[in-house]
Amino acid sequence: MDLFVQSDSQLFSLTDLGFAPSHPRYWAGLPSDIDLYTNDKPPDLWTEAAHPRFPLAGGDSQGWYLPLAVGALPQAFASPDLTNADDAIVRAGVFLDPSLAGSSAIDLMQEADYIRYQSSQPRNLTGIHAALAIDEATMIAVPDIVQRGWIQVSNAALTSPPTSSPLQHPEWWHFLDCQQQQEIPRVPAPPLGEFQAYALLIVQAPTLQLDHISAGKYSLTWDSSQDVSSYTDFLEEAVDPEFLTAEVIFQGATGSYTVYGRVAGDYYYRVRRQVGNISSDYSNTVGLRVEGDTDWQVNPATHYRNDTLLAVHSALLRMCAARGDIFAILAMPQHYREAEAIAHAATLKSALQGNERGVYSFGALYHPWLIGREENDISNLRANPPDGAMAGIMALRSSQRGAWISPANEPLHGVVDMTPRIARSSRQELQDSLINLIRQEPVGFVCLCELTLSDDPDYSPINVRRLLSFLRKTALRTGANYVFEPNGDEFRRAVQRGFETLLDSLLVLGAFAGRTSREAFQVVTDRSVNTRQAMDNGQFIVELRVAPSVPMRFLTIRLLQTADRTFVTEGGA
Repeated sequence: MDLFVQSDSQLFSLTDLGFAPSHPRYWAGLPSDIDLYTNDKPPDLWTEAAHPRFPLAGGDSQGWYLPLAVGALPQAFASPDLTNADDAIVRAGVFLDPSLAGSSAIDLMQEADYIRYQSSQPRNLTGIHAALAIDEATMIAVPDIVQRGWIQVSNAALTSPPTSSPLQHPEWWHFLDCQQQQEIPRVPAPPLGEFQAYALLIVQAPTLQLDHISAGKYSLTWDSSQDVSSYTDFLEEAVDPEFLTAEVIFQGATGSYTVYGRVAGDYYYRVRRQVGNISSDYSNTVGLRVEGDTDWQVNPATHYRNDTLLAVHSALLRMCAARGDIFAILAMPQHYREAEAIAHAATLKSALQGNERGVYSFGALYHPWLIGREENDISNLRANPPDGAMAGIMALRSSQRGAWISPANEPLHGVVDMTPRIARSSRQELQDSLINLIRQEPVGFVCLCELTLSDDPDYSPINVRRLLSFLRKTALRTGANYVFEPNGDEFRRAVQRGFETLLDSLLVLGAFAGRTSREAFQVVTDRSVNTRQAMDNGQFIVELRVAPSVPMRFLTIRLLQTADRTFVTEGGA
């Protein structure tokens, strides 16, 4: 069997699929996303279904299948089954591990370790909390959470419009009404030998009927009885009830036609019969509504509730702070204007508890959405949330110059516009609300802010938080080498020299402020931190004191010419 799936105007196919569970290409064994990305040794069929990603997964059934009524070529495509309205609502449970959804930043790592390693039934974490198991992860974004969700609308049955107006016919098209009081002219008899017989043929309009055969397939039938030897029926299709867009899709004498392969929309049909040069009027008109995904609509912005968005953003900040070396890149829904964006930032900052104020430096908000071309579909423009693009900018800066370099003032590639348009007068207010605004400048589309959600000026820059996360990750990896070493003065001096060498190299790369090592950092391992009590408890403490470099701000210099004098005023960006 060859399986064809149509998705977003693209056609995907897999060939030579089997009908039995023992077949190596059993069609019901097509992988779901969870199967595909959690299996270390996927079967060959799974590999083929992954590149490009086949949009259909197999079911749970392991039975035999028979190819009944399967044609040689694909015909009508079945519509997706969207009968469960609850699946259309974006809920926080889709993105969070249920056991960690309400955990605080202080207790989250301990509870996560218990679930994974110490519980009676250890299991992997789900949702965003699954990132805790990925040691190399340093950034995280949840772009799907900014979707507004979908609502199901009831499609009213399409009513057929009135029958089309009669066609223009000769004056003798209809017989005269015998009941009318009028004189019927007599036709004189022709001379003998010149007699001819005349017959008046009235072609009757057929009666059109519509029947539903299966998903995406419909049957049009009409009365084919006509007391003539030959005739031709003309079936017309239009997308408007006035038949301004009508075109003949069938002509013949079979009295039936099968409609399939139509995209979602409304269609109208009528038929007329022609005998020689004589045509009937149009039949009755029937309407057909092809329902695809049109019975589901994006939730209107006026009905949008941000409960799920706030819950996931809060949990994301707690998780990043709990692990200490992950940074959350947050976005907002596309329809958020200035007022909604500012309100969301304020609500998010008030949603966390007082003892969790430090988590704000582990995330940043970006707005608005970016319009550009997809790499796999360059012919169409698409609006995307900005968190993915900014994650790419951070990764680019980190790989080229280091995590401590500001991710601002880097042009975004492939962006042609933004939505919604943010007024220039609102830029300062958004920045004061700690929202990183992407805007259009002469160099392209850039973000000229790098603010976390923290009000603490020491932790407000993103590059500072990323630097501290880098030092934490490095210290954890280096510290594993010191386990079971004798805790003496010689050991403490060796550890101090090792970290000083590391920090010296970072100073050269621009991670710290100051001209010398003494001004840039300090590594403390002496008795002031390693007390006798700490040593008796088997602890060894290294205290790193650093002065992170702070990026330059853009300064606005305004020249004002008045008469014969020039004034210069300066202000912050």
